[in-house]
Amino acid sequence: MKINVLHLSDIHFEKNTDSILLRATEIAASNYFRAREAELTLITVTGDIAYSGSQEEYKVAETFLTTIREALIVETGKPVHLLMVPGNHDCVLKPKDAVRELIIDSIIKDQESSKNSDFVKQCVKVQENYFAFREKMNGPEPIFDSPLWTEYEVILNEKKIRISAINAAWMSRLPENAGTLVYPIGEFNSQLTAPSDFRIALLHQPYNWHQQQSYHQMRTDIRRHATAVLNGHEHIGNAGKIEDDLTGSSLYFESMALQPHEKNAEAGYASYLFDLEARQVFIQRYLIGITDISEMDDGVILDFPTAAEKSRSSIELRSSWVSDLNNPGANFIHPDKSEILIDDIYVFPDLKDWEHDEPGRVVSISSERVLDRIKAMASALIIGEEKGGKTTLLHVYTKRLFSLGYFPVYVKAAEINNVKSPGDLEVRINRFIEAQYVNHKLLSSVPKEKRILLIDDIDRFKSGVSAIPHLLVYAENHFGSVVLTAAQSFEISSLASSSASELLQKFPKYEMLRFGQKLRLRMVKKWCGLGQLTSLAELDKRVHQVESIINTVIGRNLVPQLPIYLLILLQSCDQHQHGEIQNSGFSHYYQFLITKSLGQAGVTAEELNEHYNYLAHLTWFMQEKKVREISKAEFKFFNDGFSNKFSSVDCAERLLILVRARLLSQRGDCYSFAYPYVFYFFLGKYLSIKINKEPEIRQWVEEACSKLYLRENASAILFLTHHDSDSWIIEKIIGVVKGCFSDSEPMHFNGDAETINQLVSNASDLVLAAPDIDRNQEKSRARADELDVVADQIPDATPDENGELNFVAKFILLFKTAEILGQILKNYYGSLEKPFKATLLKEVFDGPLRALNLQIQEITSDMDGFVSYIESVAFKDEKKITLDERKKLARKVAVNFLGWLGTAVVSAAAYYVATDKLRDDVSTLVASNPTIAYRLIDIGTRLVRPGAIPLVEIEKLAKELKDNHFAFQILQALGVNHLYLFHTDVSEKNRLCSMLKISMQNTKVIESAGRDTKLISKK
Repeated sequence: MKINVLHLSDIHFEKNTDSILLRATEIAASNYFRAREAELTLITVTGDIAYSGSQEEYKVAETFLTTIREALIVETGKPVHLLMVPGNHDCVLKPKDAVRELIIDSIIKDQESSKNSDFVKQCVKVQENYFAFREKMNGPEPIFDSPLWTEYEVILNEKKIRISAINAAWMSRLPENAGTLVYPIGEFNSQLTAPSDFRIALLHQPYNWHQQQSYHQMRTDIRRHATAVLNGHEHIGNAGKIEDDLTGSSLYFESMALQPHEKNAEAGYASYLFDLEARQVFIQRYLIGITDISEMDDGVILDFPTAAEKSRSSIELRSSWVSDLNNPGANFIHPDKSEILIDDIYVFPDLKDWEHDEPGRVVSISSERVLDRIKAMASALIIGEEKGGKTTLLHVYTKRLFSLGYFPVYVKAAEINNVKSPGDLEVRINRFIEAQYVNHKLLSSVPKEKRILLIDDIDRFKSGVSAIPHLLVYAENHFGSVVLTAAQSFEISSLASSSASELLQKFPKYEMLRFGQKLRLRMVKKWCGLGQLTSLAELDKRVHQVESIINTVIGRNLVPQLPIYLLILLQSCDQHQHGEIQNSGFSHYYQFLITKSLGQAGVTAEELNEHYNYLAHLTWFMQEKKVREISKAEFKFFNDGFSNKFSSVDCAERLLILVRARLLSQRGDCYSFAYPYVFYFFLGKYLSIKINKEPEIRQWVEEACSKLYLRENASAILFLTHHDSDSWIIEKIIGVVKGCFSDSEPMHFNGDAETINQLVSNASDLVLAAPDIDRNQEKSRARADELDVVADQIPDATPDENGELNFVAKFILLFKTAEILGQILKNYYGSLEKPFKATLLKEVFDGPLRALNLQIQEITSDMDGFVSYIESVAFKDEKKITLDERKKLARKVAVNFLGWLGTAVVSAAAYYVATDKLRDDVSTLVASNPTIAYRLIDIGTRLVRPGAIPLVEIEKLAKELKDNHFAFQILQALGVNHLYLFHTDVSEKNRLCSMLKISMQNTKVIESAGRDTKLISKK
């Protein structure tokens, strides 16, 4: 059985001279073949039939649509129904209705008022001409009709076809702004969930034109129950299939404008032939030319789900359980969203696959992919840290599985007690089923392969280890697959019950990994995407700002890279941006984490100062002992000393609070700080208090600064600078930078790169593939994750017998220390005096440039040998090229390698000080010393981050570097990296490419402009 849908939209009729009127018969004829193939044809018009909603415009539309409908009826002799929804142009919005405007403002502020029938009636008055026209066109009789929703039902070969016509334009106004519409979708739940074999939903404005709070539920409900969703409004034709966490599989169809009002815009429409038996739809789009109508492509075929897969109205999740599943598990607050749901922020973690583990390498798999294995009836045991997100993962699995037609049952092992037989288990599992499902008894008739059991915290099974075999045997008998979670310390082999151990050994084992930079980027993008941002370029800026803060705060595993901590930091970023946190430097982010933890442990605001002082003294107590863990007796000794000096503290109670707050961790009878950031935050705080009061503290800081190659010292001094901008401390850090490669001059690129320039005759033109920005951003973070793993394995440097570090250690020390200076500049840009800032900036520039110069000199001192080495290694097996060609290629590789090295150094120095807050200071420094190197770093401070491209400076420098191929290559690379990582205005992109001899393959200017500057889609 087939249904033919002719999709028209955005016709904008004004008068009877509209050119589209002459094409009605031609449009009908283009659909004859597919209409003959089908048992039913639906002509769907998704809004903007008229241009301004006048009666005269609808008279023109009547002639046009009647012609198409009658032509199809005559050609096929089969039913042809005309169905429509209004668009914003179908509203009479001039002159403005003052009462309606006030009502709309009220609804935007209080979305619940959208359910007020009097408000609705007043708002849809502007559509009276549209509704009169709809009635006149004699469409099928609706089975439900209201101002905001019209429901149609067609019975075809005993199949129930439902069409939901949704009036999304009821609140349209002038001007029409994205993100302002509201729709009370919950009021029509009974229509949307009514049983059907096939459902189509029609609306004009896409979801992203609705307010955040409104669009999420609207999108979820429509996608869950409609097989296909048709819309117009944006005049861009598109179609596709969506797999969604909550709603499963659904199709979307966006129509071109039949008569666009934009200058030079293409006109078109589409037809869809749905084969309900084969569950496929054939999509054909048409382009209306000046003289003819042509097919835009060969057509596209998509699969769609059956009604049974799409609608399970007989077995639904309870609303209370859905609410629990949607809860992210903490009271997170976003300034632009009143309620945060788990789908708004969730990112699937990666898992270590123990079954495919390799020595020296972690084999990881996305937990989203593991879900595919679970659907294929494979079980899993997932272990992870406390607060690592195990429960949330199972909740997300529950939602995803249910949306895909499975029936998951979530069970807390800690709530199953007194199990002595399989019968006991059935009773207890059924309690969970009853709490989670409406009509829960029907679940017993669901096939086993569609039932999935999710058991949380199997290591906390209240009935004991001996009862685990009963549980697993019962699960195997009644569920297609079983997913278990347990603590990271859960050891299967050491279980007291050998039968439990044997059964659990059969489960493929996965371990939740912490969030590296790639997954952090995904989460930051989701969080920032909740804000009121209108373009991808604007999103890039916000993401870069927040991501930079979070990566700096996390540092080298200072803060646990777990979702809960990342979300707290994201929230603190927003609060700091809005002035809710007042503090200097990065200390407020750590303070936010610590204060939140203490508050959750019961510490009041009045008690915070004393607890902070207590912890600061505790860190120094441990630092003096050069230990990171102390016994309970040692802790009591410290507590007694603190009580005598400051105020009495009950030792047992304090330990309980600090462990509960997860600031301390307990291992038997010993205690340590739970995370590095807690220790170093309070150590830095202690040092900042005592540095000008106690000489021995000042001496300790001075010695630590002299040995910043030790990670503990670097962390201590870094946190000290978060608390204190004392110039004495900064001078000590400057001294470290100056001491690295002090006998080398900074590279200037003014004549000191001639040896390299002689290898090539001119700068290369680059031909690059059109960038996929989002993919490139993820790839760059994935590479950073790999480098982080390598860096974590590098031990602290050890000086030789003369106290000297080797080159690599000194190189790492220089860049790490330059980064600390950059953080100081960013933190205290408003309190450091300009001359002192200039000194710091100069060291951030000169230090890396000295290291680069030393490396370049080392290589170029025997450039012929370097080129020969590359030739012998890279091209020794190349038999098809001549000796001269091999030498030429080797020279090119040598130049590219040195260019990569120069770009890395320039980019690093630029990144350390890349902020608008230092823009004037950087410009002043470069103006006083306008070497090519300084100018490259200056330009780099703008290109290593999103934002406006400094085209004037780039063009001027590019012209000067006509014969300086090495420096031009670095400038070129900076430009390429910017284009690959950030969304850019198309005119800026084209100008930059022209200046830097870059051309992009497979890209059109118009298409690029659309992608880079369009509104952020909320689809």
